[in-house]
Amino acid sequence: ETVVRSLPVLTVRELIHQRLRWASKGLAYRRSMSVFLFGIYLYYLLWLAAPVLAVLRPEWIPWILLTGVWKLTWDFATVRMGCRLFGQTSLLRYFLPYSVLHVLASPIFGFLGPMLAFRWKDEWYRTARLPRPLRYRRLMRTRRIARERRAAETTL
Repeated sequence: ETVVRSLPVLTVRELIHQRLRWASKGLAYRRSMSVFLFGIYLYYLLWLAAPVLAVLRPEWIPWILLTGVWKLTWDFATVRMGCRLFGQTSLLRYFLPYSVLHVLASPIFGFLGPMLAFRWKDEWYRTARLPRPLRYRRLMRTRRIARERRAAETTL
């Protein structure tokens, strides 16, 4: 019932920061949403492991192919509906390459989002805080570097 329009990112760097920003909130969600997101990341990690699983367990190949067709069918139906809604059906030709890229990028950004600083509207941010057992000195160093960059850029 609601459509939110926003300007697209123009560079790969902006895209990376956008995805980090989106993923940075993953640890701040309520438990049920975090479990759901973890399940999605696990699902994509399994897709990354599918070629290895197919080699190790050839009897799984039909199931791997069946789940792949199922995923692509639902994804394509959803993307096609969005493309029609926004009058962008010419983008459907990029569906398959984007699907592969999405399977690669989703777990990467899901993992890195809470840990890395990102740039948004000309400022550096880091919205999520890691649980205490996951905090490392290197992460604290990342925060310090982000603060120093932000301070250096505001003095320019």
